[in-house]
Amino acid sequence: MPFVKVSDIPVKHPGPGWDSRYFHSEHVTFADTEIAAGADVHPHQHEQVEIFYVIDGELEVRIGDEVARVRGGEVAIVPSQVTHSARALSACRLLVIDYPLRESVGGVPTR
Repeated sequence: MPFVKVSDIPVKHPGPGWDSRYFHSEHVTFADTEIAAGADVHPHQHEQVEIFYVIDGELEVRIGDEVARVRGGEVAIVPSQVTHSARALSACRLLVIDYPLRESVGGVPTR
């Protein structure tokens, strides 16, 4: 599938306040995600490297012992097997990129 119309992908809800549309390349999972202000994801880790590219809004991200506010146009890169969490300080839109592929997020299948 070399071309993707993201608006045609059904929205999935990997957590309260998180609305994601998942698509995949051969090795990478992408999630076009909108997060409601105040929504968060608990501390966790997984085998994938995870990249949060914030398009709009402000997201507080904890990676290991470091915490930063990530704003529109900024990126947070989470190494594999490192504990991380996030909380939307405002309504956010972001692209989440995982390598290698993720078959599920928060127990929700990505396919």
